[in-house]
Amino acid sequence: MVTIGCDYGPKGHQHQQQQLQRLHGPNLSPAGNPLPPVIHRVIQQHELGPGRLVVVGDVHGCLVELFQLLDAVKFDYAKDNLILVGDMCNKGPRSQEVIAVARLLNEGRAWAVRGNNDDLALATWWNLQQGIAPPLPKLSWVGQLLPEDVQFMMGLPFSVTVEGYNLIVVHGGLVPGVPLQQQQLVHLAALRDVLPQPDGSFIGLERAQEGSLPWAGFWQGPQHIIFGHDSVRRLQTTPHATGIDTGCPLGGQLTAVVLPPLRELQQRSRKLSAAQQHHNHQQQLLPLTLHDLEAVLVSIPSGSTYVADG
Repeated sequence: MVTIGCDYGPKGHQHQQQQLQRLHGPNLSPAGNPLPPVIHRVIQQHELGPGRLVVVGDVHGCLVELFQLLDAVKFDYAKDNLILVGDMCNKGPRSQEVIAVARLLNEGRAWAVRGNNDDLALATWWNLQQGIAPPLPKLSWVGQLLPEDVQFMMGLPFSVTVEGYNLIVVHGGLVPGVPLQQQQLVHLAALRDVLPQPDGSFIGLERAQEGSLPWAGFWQGPQHIIFGHDSVRRLQTTPHATGIDTGCPLGGQLTAVVLPPLRELQQRSRKLSAAQQHHNHQQQLLPLTLHDLEAVLVSIPSGSTYVADG
């Protein structure tokens, strides 16, 4: 493992990527970790439990709030399905415990995507094995990780697609017009803005700059995207993408999107029925909104302000 500062900002990241690719080739994550065995996880319909689908925003080590939110939505561990949008760790007080809970839930019908903070924590763990101290106070907990926690984190994909719901979960975002398999990993983990180009394409940005705008407003589907990462903007509800990083460690809220059981939704929804026909017969998919998915947003307040800024 090469010790390189894992700054996900534009200049730091670009310099880091150039060093990593020169030394090890392109098969590394944005923070310099080995890539997971599956970068784009697809949850097939038969893998889903018979209950609802609950997608939870950036937990950031806020273990108490995570359980409070699951209680608030009356999560049924025997039937319901859970996806975490990434950034399970850093900033809040109980990062290792959140990772351990996500790992244990993953033995059932629960999944998570890799966020930039998860990727950074994993790179820090590798450096600790070489005796290199964490570069930032928010990473001081990393030494508490158990071997099974590390193995779980190493397997975290950068996207999760849920068949039937016609839904993609990522931490950062997707550059509009670019197929999922061609998206840059740094965008999946850390995208916030895009810069529109005269030819109709977009440049993906981790941080806003003059002329840039939130990527979600340009996303036209057909999949609905649920994402996190952008705590400054808090809840974002655009027609075909929903951002649910509502700043829990900053004294904000922890938010979930709750979707009905898939079979019930397909029976009621014309667009979901069309999506199922597309799956069977390759028909054209229709873009989906939260209304189409009969989604409910549920938030609980943070118990404290654990950090002053993101």
